[in-house]
Amino acid sequence: MKTHVALRAALAGLALCATAAFAPAQAADTKDVTWPKGSVRLVTPIKPGGGTDAVARLIAGELQKQTGAPFVVVNQPAGGGGVAVNTVQRARPDGQTLFFFNSAIIHRAHTGLINASPSEDFTTLAFMAVKASYCVVVSNEAEFDTFESLVAASKAAPDSITFGVQLKSGSHFGGALIQRETQSAFRFVQGGGDSDLTVAIEGGNIDTGLVSCSTAVQHRDAGKLKILATVSRNPERDALVPDVPTIPELGYPEVAFSLDFLLLGPKDMDPALAETINAAFAEVIADPAITEQLTKMRIPMTTLPLEESAAMLAESDATVGALAKDLGFE
Repeated sequence: MKTHVALRAALAGLALCATAAFAPAQAADTKDVTWPKGSVRLVTPIKPGGGTDAVARLIAGELQKQTGAPFVVVNQPAGGGGVAVNTVQRARPDGQTLFFFNSAIIHRAHTGLINASPSEDFTTLAFMAVKASYCVVVSNEAEFDTFESLVAASKAAPDSITFGVQLKSGSHFGGALIQRETQSAFRFVQGGGDSDLTVAIEGGNIDTGLVSCSTAVQHRDAGKLKILATVSRNPERDALVPDVPTIPELGYPEVAFSLDFLLLGPKDMDPALAETINAAFAEVIADPAITEQLTKMRIPMTTLPLEESAAMLAESDATVGALAKDLGFE
């Protein structure tokens, strides 16, 4: 079976593991598990500020309010995330030091920025699937009016259509997945983040790329970009662009991805403790007030139960590993 990132099956049967989130959980030997036991550190490999840091602080604040224990976000951006990874790997497996970041940590692992496997060298505690969409965009002056015509042009003249990405990042791997599944032949070039990439595409310096749909809609409405297709974890069309097809509905069902969030702990944590932590985070993220704030931030997410979280991280890790080989990183 071909490895892929698609989450449709997982999301279809999703059930939040959030019952008795902050009460002691029962392990297989009926042992009571109480968490937290004092201050909890959420270690994240980024500087303060930005979307991921804001999500970490939002969740930490709510956990602190509900449990009464201090939750501290610790920013350790040094070494491309290596310092943060080492901090958590060396911590006691008691649930008091945790790693919180998005799925970019998987990309960093497969491009040599960190020397650790997210799925093998940690305890997976939660995979928080984000349901926001990316848009495939071209300049309003481009000849392409459909995703199919863009793919066809890349096949007809390999490497002639430039696809802007942040090299070795999520957009690069997302573009590689699109290329693999459509059997297209784009030429990946450095395009930067949404702001830089949209300027480059509008100016005719780059042909296409993936940008957040919230950004794409603004530029489309200004008459500067065309949106050809969308892609996300959600199989349904994005409500922001209900007139735009998803890539899966165009015949490529394996193309489904987003920049998800991960909660990891030191390796070999007690399974009952891991269940308790998963339930605590699921409870917070499902809280209506938190859900509303995450939706406003354009980062709506859902926490997978513990077993599904571990399976989804392992699957995503394997997929990125295969794409990394396609791209020449491994």
